[in-house]
Amino acid sequence: MSFCVVLVSFALFLFARGLVRTIAERLIFGKTAHANPDGFLLGLDLQRSLVRFNNSHNFARMRLAASMHRTTFFSLFLSCQAAGRRCDRRLARRAVAWRRLVLLLSLLVPTIAFAASPIQERADRFLKLTNAGYQALYRVNSEAQWQAVTDVTPEHDAAAEATGKAYAAFNGNPAIISEARELLTYQKELNDLTVRQLKQLLLNAAEGPMTNPDLVSKRVQAETKQSSILNSFEFKLNGQKITANDIDNKLEKSSDLNERKAVWEASKEIGPKLKDNLVTLRDLRNGVAKEMKYPDYFSLEVAAYGMTTDEMLKMLDDWMATLRPLYLQLHTWAKYKLAEKYHQPVPKKIPAHWINNRWSQEWEGLVEAANIDKYFGGRKSEWIIKTAEQFYTGLGFSPLPQSFWERSDLYPLPPDSKRKKTRTPPAGISILRTTFVRSKASNRMHAGFSRRIMSSVTGITSRPTPVRKFLICSSSAPRPDFMKALAS
Repeated sequence: MSFCVVLVSFALFLFARGLVRTIAERLIFGKTAHANPDGFLLGLDLQRSLVRFNNSHNFARMRLAASMHRTTFFSLFLSCQAAGRRCDRRLARRAVAWRRLVLLLSLLVPTIAFAASPIQERADRFLKLTNAGYQALYRVNSEAQWQAVTDVTPEHDAAAEATGKAYAAFNGNPAIISEARELLTYQKELNDLTVRQLKQLLLNAAEGPMTNPDLVSKRVQAETKQSSILNSFEFKLNGQKITANDIDNKLEKSSDLNERKAVWEASKEIGPKLKDNLVTLRDLRNGVAKEMKYPDYFSLEVAAYGMTTDEMLKMLDDWMATLRPLYLQLHTWAKYKLAEKYHQPVPKKIPAHWINNRWSQEWEGLVEAANIDKYFGGRKSEWIIKTAEQFYTGLGFSPLPQSFWERSDLYPLPPDSKRKKTRTPPAGISILRTTFVRSKASNRMHAGFSRRIMSSVTGITSRPTPVRKFLICSSSAPRPDFMKALAS
């Protein structure tokens, strides 16, 4: 049926094309097309026709005809209008009549619309099904993961593990893998967006390929165990419990290097707890990657950026080489300022506990700066977020949805709370099917918290709603495992 439609459209297009050519010659030469000895050449080889007429009185007219032949109906309409102005009154009336006919034809002749290829239609049906299943399982899995990090209990860990296995079982289904691979053998018949979705589908499958169910099950178990250890860990300083916020406060304000070192080391005591399972997890991650023909898990992660391992390493090496002169200057300046601050000799390498941030992500307190913490005194916790929201609504962004206020978990738990929630990362965003948006944090009431909240609010308000519709949406964020987004 679609072929017949295309055939009829093409026939009408050819008919109109011939008619327009006839009209053009009529307007230019003042006689019918069949009376023009070179009418046939006008349609087949305009350049050759122009050469033959180069020395004749028809040259100017043929040049105009060639110009009209190469333009659209609208250009022809304008040319006819110009021709009408040059004609006498009788020819002008004739030109007006022909001009109206040309305009009518330009509106009535259908555009040739080629139907989608059978391969494209097959891919569309396949992606429609897989997208629906992916989105549904993504939400269920994300809900369980949210519970596991905001209320750390064995029950929530078990639920996270179960939904993680279901999520992997769908994404890594052998039928999905084989169909996606087969469709990608016909890339030239697929549009660019379809190809990107199919490739992303295979990347999702590589995280848990069910061609080896036992391997995937062990990996999900190890991931859940690692998260549980991290989320439930309790920091201790000199045998006493200390919160993550207390650690940050001491590193920010203390000038006693012995105390700073003890606090910093307390923040790293989680490392030995994570080490054994991390080695196991490393081997399992490499195993699932190799199942999908990647040499290791790093190669799989790099593939999400459309790069090979060598390309990624070269890019990073180039960055380091470019930034090294600036970094050396900044590093030298920083270690002199820190040595002055703590009254110590200038070190060759900056000790980690000299930095105010326990991960050395931010190097604060090196220069005199405005202290705005006093403006946060006496404020309620919600005030910071409301102020951050007002900043973006003032720029024209939409307000935070009501679900943000109802479902977020932003503040430290009371000291006597029996509930535990993850200490890291300090803030995160979860956007689930755009029905609600929420954020998680455990931060202090100070300027640093405001900066983190501004970052979280930026991540929400700057994203269009609904969020991107396809499988590729989960890799559109800076890091898929941190800024999670799912389509409506």
